[in-house]
Amino acid sequence: MISCHKCKQSNPVDAKLCQNCGANFLPGESISGRLGILFGGIFWGVLSAVMVYFLVNNPEITETSGGCMFTNPVIWVIGGVILPISGIVAALRKTPVYQRYENRASCE
Repeated sequence: MISCHKCKQSNPVDAKLCQNCGANFLPGESISGRLGILFGGIFWGVLSAVMVYFLVNNPEITETSGGCMFTNPVIWVIGGVILPISGIVAALRKTPVYQRYENRASCE
């Protein structure tokens, strides 16, 4: 039996909603976690754009680095495109069922 966190009603273990008050037993990800992912992706995208600007305006850095990945503007452009998009997708995606069960287990 699983106990409802709102009304303290006992429910079957496989219940997704409380039989008494309708509370959701399978919570999704928190809004703060989603916003953290979103702003993290945007932050790294902006950082990538700044690095591209810096590397394009200082070509001597890329010429003397000997092909280092961190001084390659193409890598930073790819990161500047992929990271914000992945942050938006991760923030807007539906929470997988396995993650909902993990969230429920951590709340008990």
